[in-house]
Amino acid sequence: MSKCLWLLLLTVMPLCAQELSGRRSLRLQNYNISAPILHEGSFQLQRSGTSVTNWIAVTNFNAYPGTNSFTDSITNQHRFYRMTRFTEAAAITNQPAGLTNFFDQEVRLEAGVAGSWPLRVWWTKDGAVVPGATSNVLVFAGRVNLSGNYRMVVSNSWGTATSSTATVKTINPVATSIMNKTIQYVIKGREGSGFVSSGTFQTTYGSLAYTTTSSNANLNDQGNWQYGTLNETTGRAIISGGFIYPNGTRMDMTFTNLTAGTYNFYHNSGRQFGDFKVTN
Repeated sequence: MSKCLWLLLLTVMPLCAQELSGRRSLRLQNYNISAPILHEGSFQLQRSGTSVTNWIAVTNFNAYPGTNSFTDSITNQHRFYRMTRFTEAAAITNQPAGLTNFFDQEVRLEAGVAGSWPLRVWWTKDGAVVPGATSNVLVFAGRVNLSGNYRMVVSNSWGTATSSTATVKTINPVATSIMNKTIQYVIKGREGSGFVSSGTFQTTYGSLAYTTTSSNANLNDQGNWQYGTLNETTGRAIISGGFIYPNGTRMDMTFTNLTAGTYNFYHNSGRQFGDFKVTN
């Protein structure tokens, strides 16, 4: 579709047009064409032969208001040029697909768009505009509160299109149980005293109220550990009173997926911290 038409070397000038100007360089056998653009948009420069027939495209381009110049290298002495402005309404060419994944994993929503430039794009979540989402690709880290129904809207001067709904669901990765699980810990450091600051150890949480068998003596207390979920990413194993730590201790395990994450092992005023991985 064409809304505006400019013609060089003919006196056809519609109301929304600007004048094309051009000259031929005899030495270089080139035509130099200048086109003042009054409105931003998608344009096409076209060329015909010695009569106003058989128009072919020279170039497609997007332009802001200003002057655009073109050089056409041809040998014929006579050529006609015209410029069109496209007026294709905004459209969705590919729909975004929803997904389900774990907390903090990447969420990527993408839709295809078409239509004459300039295209304005925005996303909504449950009907509300997503701040800063002005591309046809939306990427963010998964959070439970970011779960919802997403749609992309694209608009230009000739129409608006809205995508189908892409449903995003973020699952809490925290393990609801570590019973009979063996976990490998890699120590990254410590704060305070009473803990080593490097190395590895392995712990198996037994089925009897999470008793432990560990290569770390600090965790060999058989005194009725209890495990539960602290929040959407963190599980906590705690013992209120035991033989090794009668004043209590706890292990907080923050999961990045169902089998791995980071840990903090607390007792009194100190802590040990590092990574963990469930090995069975």
